Amino acid sequence: MSKCFLFLQFRKSHDKVLRDIRELGCSEKFSLYNFVQSDYTNERGQKYPAYNMTKDGFVMLVMGTVNQN
Repeated sequence: MSKCFLFLQFRKSHDKVLRDIRELGCSEKFSLYNFVQSDYTNERGQKYPAYNMTKDGFVMLVMGTVNQN
């Protein structure tokens, strides 16, 4: 999933999406398999934290966000 895709789906800033992933409350095993910490470099050469996630991780993030609203 790209950062832009997540923003369009959730209308949240990058740091808020990262926070939501960290605060999902998933088991450690689930998190290890479905959310891999990474980083990306923007067009200006600045590095930012990111997560690579699986489809299951995305579904968990969506369900966690929906349940908060």
